[in-house]
Amino acid sequence: MLYLDGKLVVDNDGCHGPLEKSSIEKFLSPGAHKLKVEMCERGGGETLKLQYSGPDTGNSKVKIPKSALKHAKAGKHVLEGDSYAKGPLVANEGPGVGDLLGGQSMDACNQMCDRISTCYSYALCGDNCHFKNRFVEPWDPRSTKDCRSVYKARKEAFMLNPGDVVALHNQHFNRFVSLKKKDGKLGLYVSPQWPVVDLKDTAEAERFVVMDAGNGEVALYNKHYKRFITMGSGVVSVSSETNDVPPGGVANLLPVADLDGYVGFYSHQTGMFLQMSDQQVMKVKKVAPDQFATSNRHHYTWVKFQVLKAPPPSFGSGLTSAMQVRCSIYGDFGEELAPVRTGLTIDIKDNVCWEKKKVKAAVTREDKGLPEEKCLSKCRMDKTCSHFWWTADSCKQYALRSSGADVTVWVKVPDCGQAAACMEVGGSQDYRTSGLYCPLGQDSHGRVFYQKKAPTLEDSFYMAKYPSDHGKCSTSEWVVQSPSSSDYLKPDVGYYELRGPVQSCVPSADVQVAARGCAKPQAFGPPEEGLPAFVIDDPSTEAPEDFWLHPCDCAPEAWGADLPMNPKTFETIPSGSSNQYIPAPYLIVEGQFACPTRQLRGLHRETETEVMEKADCEAICRMDEHCHLFWHGQQHGASVCRIFSGCDSLVRELGIEGALMAMPKRKLCQVVDAVTCWQTTLRRDYLTREHQVLKPGDTVGLYNEHSKQFVSRSGGEKKQVA
Repeated sequence: MLYLDGKLVVDNDGCHGPLEKSSIEKFLSPGAHKLKVEMCERGGGETLKLQYSGPDTGNSKVKIPKSALKHAKAGKHVLEGDSYAKGPLVANEGPGVGDLLGGQSMDACNQMCDRISTCYSYALCGDNCHFKNRFVEPWDPRSTKDCRSVYKARKEAFMLNPGDVVALHNQHFNRFVSLKKKDGKLGLYVSPQWPVVDLKDTAEAERFVVMDAGNGEVALYNKHYKRFITMGSGVVSVSSETNDVPPGGVANLLPVADLDGYVGFYSHQTGMFLQMSDQQVMKVKKVAPDQFATSNRHHYTWVKFQVLKAPPPSFGSGLTSAMQVRCSIYGDFGEELAPVRTGLTIDIKDNVCWEKKKVKAAVTREDKGLPEEKCLSKCRMDKTCSHFWWTADSCKQYALRSSGADVTVWVKVPDCGQAAACMEVGGSQDYRTSGLYCPLGQDSHGRVFYQKKAPTLEDSFYMAKYPSDHGKCSTSEWVVQSPSSSDYLKPDVGYYELRGPVQSCVPSADVQVAARGCAKPQAFGPPEEGLPAFVIDDPSTEAPEDFWLHPCDCAPEAWGADLPMNPKTFETIPSGSSNQYIPAPYLIVEGQFACPTRQLRGLHRETETEVMEKADCEAICRMDEHCHLFWHGQQHGASVCRIFSGCDSLVRELGIEGALMAMPKRKLCQVVDAVTCWQTTLRRDYLTREHQVLKPGDTVGLYNEHSKQFVSRSGGEKKQVA
């Protein structure tokens, strides 16, 4: 008889000769399990074999090795990780703490799990990390492939240490605690919805330094605004002074952890816990600390926080080595007066930044067995190294090659100080405001202003980090403004006053340190005259050596407005974009029409404290990578915003009146002439095709009659015309 975790799984009862009997499939989570075997012995010659088969053995039976067994009286099994499994384990990830996507390793998964107070296990599937809390579902070998799973059976207590930089995330609302200005008032609010693993490097308002307040209590200090979190009688607020010395009393908080790793912050002075609410502001709630500590994950969810140990944000979005020195300065005025203390913080940063990008490149050098930090250091010190990538067993250096493979690499950006490095704006931004912004100067407060230069004033813009007194952008975003005749710029004295209209609030994720390109090589001597290698001619015309454009081709920017290019179409191509850009949202339909609710991703209503304009709805959709359409309008007299992942049909709803907009998320191009393209090529192809079976490489077309827009795809190329 074989029992596993107290349950009978194999019944081979009775005294008999060697007779194999197997259990039904039983899925085991990684880690130690209680195993009990009862056997019958009669007349000697006893035989007992214990075998196992699973996905890590290729479903072949193998003997369980002695190293995987330990007697119960000898203590608990201390093995961690994949236990017996030599091959990869696969897992049903299910709901949990969150995911970390893109080019990760087992070491990266482990490091992130150690930073999250509620993370007890993780799996690496492909190159994506998946994290879970201690209440994991059974690991299911049938559900996924290419996963390696680790169960952290001896998760150490999550400790808050003085000097730690942390962020507080509430899983119920999927938001961080944020100290920022709103409507000109500095206070403790909530962030936009971010998973705990998605905290940006530039999220300064969400980071707090842990300071020792004595008696096991801490004070939480925000370096960006130089304020502490405080809790008064029934309210939560921020300290009034701008130094980094804990004010005591109302700023003293006792961290209390529950059974699952969630942490609450309790004030002895008020008898309250810090609480997140659904009203965009932080509040307090009365709960006994002993009740909180013994509660499970389903209780007091509004006052429970996942604590993420978050290193200080780096400059821009580029990663750079940095260190911080904090000094305490005391003034002694004799025995009658207590010493006066103040603090001094010094930030030291490397002048080399690193940007993660996907490029076409070839390997130029490979070293085995180097740790990640030595791999980075080796590339930093090597003047010939411009790109590198590290995995658990390999450090590779790359060079850009047009014939190379598509790889993700770290790009070295030398001399990336704030006053020297240019910033590249991309992502989901409008084509007009995207592009290269280079430093214009630095004001007396250390704020750097950037400028995008263009041939016309209308296409030129200024960009700076969000100012606390602006009021139109949220904290940790950049603001882009148009030039104005009222602008007052004095770079020699560090004074910049921009009065132009705000064009865009750019999320930090869309701003990167720009990698530097090579200068144009010098040409020596006059160019030699010679015959062209090819003579291109349109045989249907009388003019010699002329060539033509198909109306469905992407319009080359260098062609200009000459025929067959539609002049009005040419005017819409952004200057310097090479006819590759993300167009602004465009109208699908107006009136009482919306998309089906099964494709609805979110519903946002106007409240007493928050307006919901069309621009707000557009911003919400732009921040959601799965949002492709949004509807804004009136529903029973209230302003409403809906965001959709798709729209396979239109639904008419009584009582609504608004506009359904499409949100392009990828770069497109203008074709030469949309109307002629539709009339001469695509309409004929659509009407005469009997059996439309799409295969890889086929050209497909979608035409919107209302907006007069056409999008096509051929291979990896997209075309759009307005």
